[in-house]
Amino acid sequence: MTLRVADTAVDARHRIRSGEHAGPTSGLASGFAQANLVVLPAEYALDFLRFCVRNPKPCPLLEVTDTGSPRPARSRSSGRWPPPVCPSPIKRRA
Repeated sequence: MTLRVADTAVDARHRIRSGEHAGPTSGLASGFAQANLVVLPAEYALDFLRFCVRNPKPCPLLEVTDTGSPRPARSRSSGRWPPPVCPSPIKRRA
């Protein structure tokens, strides 16, 4: 299956779930950040945060939630972006 840029992130996810797209997804939804979710025990969280801040290219930090919270702080806050712990600004779609 060939890679083609999706019109929206929702379109990209739909194509992946339906099996229309298989393979690497980098660059599939132009203008959106692709990310992985890392969930850690609290005892390792600060070390991982430090690792990401010290290695911003391979491990850009997009969000840190409060302990036990499944909701990103960005959605609860005043809309400030990037969050203060983010090592470099992330380009977002307006």
